[in-house]
Amino acid sequence: FFILIITFGSSSLIAEPSPYQPDKIDFNNKNASGLVDDLQTYALTVAKKYIKRYGSFTPFGVTLTIEGEYQLVIGSGKDAKKDLAMLLKSYRKQASKKEIVAAAIVYDTKLKEPASGEARDAIYLTLDSELTHSQSRFAFYKKIKAGHYKFNRMQARKIDRTSIFSASSASR
Repeated sequence: FFILIITFGSSSLIAEPSPYQPDKIDFNNKNASGLVDDLQTYALTVAKKYIKRYGSFTPFGVTLTIEGEYQLVIGSGKDAKKDLAMLLKSYRKQASKKEIVAAAIVYDTKLKEPASGEARDAIYLTLDSELTHSQSRFAFYKKIKAGHYKFNRMQARKIDRTSIFSASSASR
């Protein structure tokens, strides 16, 4: 297995291999949700490592190729909105060419806590695949002390269900 790391601008990221790297992928209705869950786990691991090390991270994306490899793409860090638009455009193009079977786009943001209305730091994640519905999730986090953070569980987000694969948007 290998992980291709592509950077835009001056950003760089060293990521550890995913625990799941099949020799040849068999992406079907029976295993699609498990593979998407593995992709989420990997993307969250990368995000958490960067938060622990630097306190935040540049938007990035991870795809699962038809060969069963994860590809990590990191934005420039100069303009998060442009980075996110670039990732989405690139992944939609790859999905239309059937080069990828699943994708995750991840960014560091602030969201309002439902109970208090207070803005809190959060990891925001959009997951999509050719066989599952698009899913948007987030996890609040807070700094406890230098280099130590508390991460809440992932929660489903009911808005902003960005679709990458046409099957996701067509199936709604």
